[in-house]
Amino acid sequence: MKLILASSSPRRSEILYKIGLTHEIIQPNVPEERKANETIQEHVVRLSKEKVQFVANNVNEDAFILGADTMVVLEDKWLGKPSNEEEAFQILSLLSGKSHLVYTGFTILYNKYNKIISDYEVTKVFFKTLQPDEICEYILTGEPFDKAGAYGFQGFGARYIYRIEGCFYNVMGLPASKVYEALKTLEW
Repeated sequence: MKLILASSSPRRSEILYKIGLTHEIIQPNVPEERKANETIQEHVVRLSKEKVQFVANNVNEDAFILGADTMVVLEDKWLGKPSNEEEAFQILSLLSGKSHLVYTGFTILYNKYNKIISDYEVTKVFFKTLQPDEICEYILTGEPFDKAGAYGFQGFGARYIYRIEGCFYNVMGLPASKVYEALKTLEW
């Protein structure tokens, strides 16, 4: 059965290949805006559903469609993708020397029978204390700009993380084990 990843994230695609799931990619066009009074869990799950629905509306064949959304939370601050170097510097400065939470919501739709599963995962990440020159050097790599929290766990950003509690792959944008179990539940 065909699996379609409703995402523009190369990291999510990489994770699926690592766990043996071949797939096609269709990039959804969904605004990632926060709604009033929405919890972080509701936010990431809602966006994953919207991404799946966008792709489902454009696919005319039987398929499993997977969408996901990731957000970094430090205390009560939601830290999305930085839009420029200054914002990346501010986010990384906030994370410096602290722990934060990474939330990833995902949805899988089996469009043939309109079966759907949504869930989320939370991982705690511990950052070492960063010096301003380290932050500037990291920003110059370009890695912070398409990632929630302005860092790539699987790239240069790994230098700044000294511990995690929870799912490793969740920090990269897709809780691999939970996704695999959800696919099995949908009779993949």
